[in-house]
Amino acid sequence: MRVSTAIRISSLAIALVILGGCATPDSALPGMQGTAVTAEAKHQQKFTLVRRLRDLQRVQTAGYHVLRANRLECGQNVARSYGFYVVNADTIPKALRPSAVELWHLDHRLVLLYAISGSAADKAGLRAGDKLIQVGGQAVPTGRGALQGLGALLKQNAKQNRRFSISVLRDNQQKTVQITPDVKCNYPIVMAYNNAAGAHTDGKRIVIQRGLLRVAESDDQLALVIGHELAHITKGHFGKKKQNAMMAGAGGLAVDIGLALLGVNSGGAFTKQMTNVGAGAFSQEFEKEADYVGMYYTALAGYRTDSVGDLWRRMADEDPKQITYSGSHPTHSERFILIDKTHKEIQAKKQQNLPLTPNKKSKRIAQTPAQMADDTSQ
Repeated sequence: MRVSTAIRISSLAIALVILGGCATPDSALPGMQGTAVTAEAKHQQKFTLVRRLRDLQRVQTAGYHVLRANRLECGQNVARSYGFYVVNADTIPKALRPSAVELWHLDHRLVLLYAISGSAADKAGLRAGDKLIQVGGQAVPTGRGALQGLGALLKQNAKQNRRFSISVLRDNQQKTVQITPDVKCNYPIVMAYNNAAGAHTDGKRIVIQRGLLRVAESDDQLALVIGHELAHITKGHFGKKKQNAMMAGAGGLAVDIGLALLGVNSGGAFTKQMTNVGAGAFSQEFEKEADYVGMYYTALAGYRTDSVGDLWRRMADEDPKQITYSGSHPTHSERFILIDKTHKEIQAKKQQNLPLTPNKKSKRIAQTPAQMADDTSQ
């Protein structure tokens, strides 16, 4: 007998002895048939699909309006957009596919699950349940590559015509509508399916963590978060942080070189340390600016700003330490006050029919002694 076989037999014998003496529950549980468990599993899958679609639609709706309303802030980085969400059976994960097919009547054709209120798709008359057949008279691809094929068709038609046709199958009848694309900032809004209550951007896209929806009670608050992340991009915070890191790192490098000339090998420690310090410099100020500018972006998108500050009171409940502790971000209490003051500033500008543009720092110009004397005599 091989040693490995002997070990397995011995382990099995020990396990049987242990299990034979184990305590067991003494309650008489109701019987659970396999068919009932299978049915409940399918019900929970559908429940998950419906809730995830609801949350995605909420995030995409707020993002669509904020990015469209502030498209001029994004310079050349804009794109045509339509405001609808489509899937087919091939785009659904295999584990959820049977339930999704049954829930949304999916096949290999693309079906529209929602059109964002006020979007190009909504104005054109597209509705949930529409199956896309043609774009600009050309057949919409089906199967695995359908989404990419649809994107190519939309892009092609948008280049050729400002307004073009989309044909759908609705209640077994073909219907053709005319759609005029919107233009919005070309920063995709992505939802991360985790419980963290946060959001971030890498300068190319905006990521909303699903847990944030637990905290952001209103769509106004959600729009503020998206406006905040957009402001990080439009105000160039990534480039400024990189510049600060390089400048501070250069100072650290000078120290490392000086030590090397004295025969001390620092291993680049000062360069690394000062680079990290530089990258974090003005971090709180950048966050405050994103809050401030984000409020204007929220207002310009048509969202209310009177109660969005409550988001930071709810965030305080998520992380009480941040009420008074500040690291790379301002405290929650500071952020609430800043949001409240910005709301009042926006309201004052509305009442005076002033442009809703964030205030900029005044730049004082150096004066000659003669000019200073003239100012004093006035």
